Amino acid sequence: MIIKLFVPGEDAALTRTRAAALIDRIMLLDHDQTTEMLQRTLQRFGGRHHDLEATFAHHHDLVRHRVPRDVDLSLPAQLLVGAYFSHEYAVEAAAVCNPSMVPHPDQSGLRPGQLRTAISLRQIGEGHLSSIGFATALLGPGSELAIADRSGTLSVGRRHPAHHRRDLLAAGLSDNAWDNEVTASMLRSLPERFEDDGFEYAIAQLPADLLTRTTTQQTLEEMRRATRSEYAVAFPTDLPLHRRVLWPATPAEGNGMEDARFVRIVDEGGRPSYRATYTAYDGQHIRSHLITSDDLRHFEITPMRGPAAVNKGMALFPRPVGGRSLALCRSDGETIGLTTLDRHNRWQRPVPLHTPCRDWELIQVGNCGSPIETSFGWLVLTHGSAPCATTPSAPCCSTPINHTVSSPNSQVRSSPPTAPNAKATCPTSCTPAAACSTMTPCGSPTGRATPASDSPVCRSIPSSRRCGDHGDDDPPKVTFRRDPSPH
Repeated sequence: MIIKLFVPGEDAALTRTRAAALIDRIMLLDHDQTTEMLQRTLQRFGGRHHDLEATFAHHHDLVRHRVPRDVDLSLPAQLLVGAYFSHEYAVEAAAVCNPSMVPHPDQSGLRPGQLRTAISLRQIGEGHLSSIGFATALLGPGSELAIADRSGTLSVGRRHPAHHRRDLLAAGLSDNAWDNEVTASMLRSLPERFEDDGFEYAIAQLPADLLTRTTTQQTLEEMRRATRSEYAVAFPTDLPLHRRVLWPATPAEGNGMEDARFVRIVDEGGRPSYRATYTAYDGQHIRSHLITSDDLRHFEITPMRGPAAVNKGMALFPRPVGGRSLALCRSDGETIGLTTLDRHNRWQRPVPLHTPCRDWELIQVGNCGSPIETSFGWLVLTHGSAPCATTPSAPCCSTPINHTVSSPNSQVRSSPPTAPNAKATCPTSCTPAAACSTMTPCGSPTGRATPASDSPVCRSIPSSRRCGDHGDDDPPKVTFRRDPSPH
């Protein structure tokens, strides 16, 4: 349960909103009535919410422009105003689903053979509004699994200004085909990292001849919209992980933050951090966004850019492969593809890895999370959609049909799953509707490759979706071949 801002009648206002009338009525209460009502409210709801008085104060600040300038409200009156502009929301009222699991940043106090893990959860509440929650679990010794209690008050944290990146702003403008003299001038004047004040200062420095152009204001609004999609959220150090909620905070995700796929990333210098892709939904459009955190307490949120990020279902590799950042994606809504991050921080047009071809996945196929590195190579769990939108389970296995994906510095190959009734052993837990693909180092010479036309897997992919023009930065190319020895 969390506390949200509530503004009565805000969507039906004609000449005077109900917010102003409500505040007028609250101001008619005397001091004793105000204090008594506030105390009664705090006693009833204080045990269910983290730092409730601070939340009431924040909600008062959001509507205090409705208080007449010549009125100085007492602190109890301010908190009572905030209470009237608040309502409870059960973040898991409809469902809890789509978990992902990573090593917890705190591994203290464990027995030998134990691992503390952090689990992300898609929480769905009233109106099908999704947010991201967390749980903690202990793995081991052996096959033991213990999920920690999730009781206690929840917090959505405090939003902080983001340190915007010029390259991400440029990538976003490129995605939406905004290239004119205003954008070029702004990008040239902005530093590599900038804050909101620096952005507005750069606007103030625009030459008058550019400011007066007919498209300038629309261009600037588009640039503001792009920067507003980036933000940061921090939680108190003493608040346990399971009581933290990442709640929609921008228009791009106003109707939900869906299907977070967390992974612990280790860069080429050996430094670990946490990343997660999730689907931002504004009620009409979806797009992949990125969460970055060093400690799962302070989170930075940015949109993902490039043709591979226009849909849902992105999953990051846990480390660079051949010096490049790779991700699985489903940019066309039905096919698992492989994409690379170019030097402009744009995820390039993907190479198709697995298209729907079996009866249990003919609607679409997707990944169940980040690839898992094993002694055999990269393990990918997949799911499919069957008739009546069911998602039947499938075993985790591989077949002799393999395809090799090569980039200038690396090659991997993947094995599509066998039929659902095949017998196989899965080396890790499989969720319902999960099949398995493995991608392993090939050891063959690097370089560009083209589809092998005699491959049965290649023939199942339409020619328009085979390798071709995938943009700059030498994106991966794909070739298909048979491997005489299945894994």
